[in-house]
Amino acid sequence: MAEGASMLTTPVHALMAAGLWSDMRGANLLDSDASFYETYETASARHAAVGCLEPLFFAEFARLLPLDERFVRGQYDRTLWPQMSAAIVDRVGQKTRDDWDRLFAATNSCVAPVLSLREARDHPHNRARNAFVTSGPL
Repeated sequence: MAEGASMLTTPVHALMAAGLWSDMRGANLLDSDASFYETYETASARHAAVGCLEPLFFAEFARLLPLDERFVRGQYDRTLWPQMSAAIVDRVGQKTRDDWDRLFAATNSCVAPVLSLREARDHPHNRARNAFVTSGPL
């Protein structure tokens, strides 16, 4: 287990060695520093996951949210991230998780609902792929 967990961190160690990853939590692209790779609370007190790293996907996310065009142009400008986060928090908090899911479901915006374990089991994507098997009573 320990060796497997260590192996999973190989890319992060490589980024650290290259000077592209900080050992400080919340200061990196993939650990809550980037506004476009984060989870956000919705009006229903449920959460939506945003993972639009690529500019094309972020532009679609920003268009549908909607979000100011200056954030699209400056997606990787870290000085804009605090303002971008505040704008996203404000917008995402105006609708329920399921409202956002319906809006983003058929798009290339890389937004998904954060599901409970039971919801994940029953989600249409997982059902279509037979991702969960029932054995015995639930």
